[in-house]
Amino acid sequence: MFSNDKEILKNDSGFIELSKKLPKLDIYQEIEHAAPLTKTSFYRIPHIVWRRFDKMELPDGLLLIGDTICRIDPFFGQGMSIAVLEALALQKLLHKGPRQKVPAAFHKKAAKIISPIWNMVITEDFRYPSTTGKKPFGLSIQQWYAKNIFLLSSQNQEVYDAFVKVMNLIRPITFLMTPNIIRSVLIHAFSRKS
Repeated sequence: MFSNDKEILKNDSGFIELSKKLPKLDIYQEIEHAAPLTKTSFYRIPHIVWRRFDKMELPDGLLLIGDTICRIDPFFGQGMSIAVLEALALQKLLHKGPRQKVPAAFHKKAAKIISPIWNMVITEDFRYPSTTGKKPFGLSIQQWYAKNIFLLSSQNQEVYDAFVKVMNLIRPITFLMTPNIIRSVLIHAFSRKS
């Protein structure tokens, strides 16, 4: 958000004004004459957290799953999906081998599930100056690419399909880095500047 946006968002007209600042005006165009169903309100999560149980020595038999390992901002809509992916990984481990080794193996598998999603979330969170914490390597490049994927997805069906699959955790982030998509992003990004 911009610095005065908390003040602007205290009412519906302020929310509409804020939507004019978005890179694409499609949301503004949809809501400018719409009737709100409820009053404007804020949602805040104090902070996101990823507890690295995969790097800790835990008591025998202790297995942690879901939000106890990683809590991300519900705005992204991926927390439940992470929990489902973890449950599926746990199911496979339980069918595989000795049960006493399951917790440690599960926490390592959970870290592999969480890592790319965590990276996507913090890439966006660090767009806000008030965000604190360790910034990932290459953050500015990741943010530039993510912004251009988002902008291009509104006019390129292939990019949109890939973007939706990645955001819904159906495909890995590398799905947005095929030669076709990279070429489309570069053409889009640099043709806008000319």
